[in-house]
Amino acid sequence: MNCVNGHSMTKGDERCSLCGAGIAYNFSSTKPKTAASAVGPSDSDLNVDRTSSHVSTAVAATSGLAIASMVLGIIGGAILSIIFGFVALSQIKKRNLRGRGMAIAGVVLGFVWSVIYVVIFVASFVFVSHNLTKSYNDGYTYGYRYATEVGQCNFYLNGAYGDFQSQWESGCVAGFYASYN
Repeated sequence: MNCVNGHSMTKGDERCSLCGAGIAYNFSSTKPKTAASAVGPSDSDLNVDRTSSHVSTAVAATSGLAIASMVLGIIGGAILSIIFGFVALSQIKKRNLRGRGMAIAGVVLGFVWSVIYVVIFVASFVFVSHNLTKSYNDGYTYGYRYATEVGQCNFYLNGAYGDFQSQWESGCVAGFYASYN
């Protein structure tokens, strides 16, 4: 029996007395292990048939852009998620990588976030424009009905709390002048 470095060992020893290495296991023969074969069993030790048509393939790596696309899609990075997803899909096809599902998920989530952002933008635009018109109309009504001089169209004296100051004041002045025509 020999250690992995090829030194002779007596039966019952777990470690080599010269180098401290463990026992070298030989699967098919009793020949001593050499330092080159100490890393692992050789083809002859494992009785591997190299003439067979079976080919072992390595596991393909996962696309980093696919992972980034999915993560950005989850956290709301719409545009980058879409861009990274399409680039990842292209790379996956060309380089035989894994991660196609993650890239597709990132693209879909990116489009979902894009729709959400557009809806929020349109809703806020409609809300702000409605309030601008409302403020002007409220100021006009006040100026037309109640103001006896232009100085009363000061927002801080008579404007409703939370309205837009300049719109309310310009509506009030217009209403004041309209009441005297």
